[in-house]
Amino acid sequence: MMPVMLFQEPSIFDTTVRQRGLRFLQTTPEPDTQTWNKHAYWQAILPAMSELYKRICNYCSTWIPHSTGQHSIDHFLDKVGNPMLAYEWENYRYVSARFNSRKGVKRIVDPANLPLETFVLNFNNFFVEVNPVVIEKVISTLASETIKILKLNEDDELVTERMTYFFEYKNCDISFSYLQKQAPFIAYEINRQGLRTH
Repeated sequence: MMPVMLFQEPSIFDTTVRQRGLRFLQTTPEPDTQTWNKHAYWQAILPAMSELYKRICNYCSTWIPHSTGQHSIDHFLDKVGNPMLAYEWENYRYVSARFNSRKGVKRIVDPANLPLETFVLNFNNFFVEVNPVVIEKVISTLASETIKILKLNEDDELVTERMTYFFEYKNCDISFSYLQKQAPFIAYEINRQGLRTH
């Protein structure tokens, strides 16, 4: 995970999402899951988020493939506990559906407020680790929990994907600029750790 810059809401957001959502909440202040699903107005701006974030997941900092990657909008503060934030742009994170599902209503670090280099990549095993120089214990503890909750190291496919990107770069199959576009966290760590070769 890397720090993420939140973009301004699209011009269509207020009428397409917020206003429709607020009208719904006026009549149904405590929706159940089925009712939420029928009023998932945030789905209308998923294509816009995909374009703004260039299909890079806010949680794993890797490109979400069109053919096999299911992208989604995560309510960073869950909509059940925070219904008035269900239709607010600032509460949305563009993520792979697998991480949206894993996070659920749990608390993780927010990539929008993440100190630089909170997470590092261990190129010996391709695991994501909490930077040992992160001084604030609260951030360090929550970052460790984030790795567990999102299964950033337990997901073998995800670890293999990191390894593949790395060796494709090392073998000159892909350029560093391509790596930056597809896997910015890996590219950043290669550069930070002095492993850049071309």
